[in-house]
Amino acid sequence: EDGNKMEVLVVAVKKEIINSYTEAIRAADLEPVLVDVDYFALENMFELNYDAPEGHPVGLVNIGARYSSINILKQGRSTFTGDVPVGGAEYGEALVRQFGLSPADAEQVKMGRPAGGVDAATAEPIIGSVTEFIVEEIQRALSFFWTAATDEPLGGIILSGGTARMPGLSAQLTQRLGCAVEVANPFRRLQVERSVDRGLIEASGHALAVTVGLATRRPGDK
Repeated sequence: EDGNKMEVLVVAVKKEIINSYTEAIRAADLEPVLVDVDYFALENMFELNYDAPEGHPVGLVNIGARYSSINILKQGRSTFTGDVPVGGAEYGEALVRQFGLSPADAEQVKMGRPAGGVDAATAEPIIGSVTEFIVEEIQRALSFFWTAATDEPLGGIILSGGTARMPGLSAQLTQRLGCAVEVANPFRRLQVERSVDRGLIEASGHALAVTVGLATRRPGDK
């Protein structure tokens, strides 16, 4: 009545989708205690490990297998979220189509190891074209943010997901978006038990950004 307005983000998901996840967890003899959205898990991971750039929004981009998620934060608040229907699986599928590799061999070649008679140099043009495609799709999604919310440039991007360390990906994002791109370290400010393989964390921690963000939650959280 007084003319004040409040922006509200509503999150909904089909019950069948939730059940598919909780059933898998129970099949592993575990008990699901809460459900979260990957955007917010990324946000929790970021707040735990990083300081937000002064005055500029920061982009959290997680590249999954089949889709990528984007969360834009400004002054500690999520101002834009979106999904991009591309992910790391694009690399393997392109290599299978081009060279007739098995999925297992394609995964090896994707990681720079020769397999199925295909080495890194031979695969480079295919991998490069997939990287360009993924970057274009991320840029297109961000264009909605700049159109709908602000034309303010990003202060930086924190890149996570299993594909985050693909050669050339960060460089192309930097070139297209005009901001620094950093591969996420979800364990940056966490104390890690000595029994945990630190080499493994350093090599693949970027793939666990959503997992770490989810692990910050507790039963009963609002």
